[in-house]
Amino acid sequence: AVAPKRERTCPEAFDMDACCRRITVSESQLYRNTTRIFGLSPNNLLRGYRLLRAKDMLRTTDLSVSQVGFDTGFSSSSYFTKCFKSQYGLLPLAYRELCRRMRD
Repeated sequence: AVAPKRERTCPEAFDMDACCRRITVSESQLYRNTTRIFGLSPNNLLRGYRLLRAKDMLRTTDLSVSQVGFDTGFSSSSYFTKCFKSQYGLLPLAYRELCRRMRD
């Protein structure tokens, strides 16, 4: 049997320029409005969303840490790990292990 193809939930190629074109605003308008509304730059907002998705995937799937990072739009496993630890204070694998211990 052939495994179904998985799509990335947050494509790495999705960037602020593409976002601006899609919603027809300038980069400065996007930056100004996301900062005003969310208190975060567009890049930090997108990274935060990707990290939330990764956190959920680590908790609910058995995908490798590097695959979770890739599927959520990070181009490098080491950068994903660095961002995850900075955001949550744990390495991704340690977070997964903690979730499993709490579940059991």
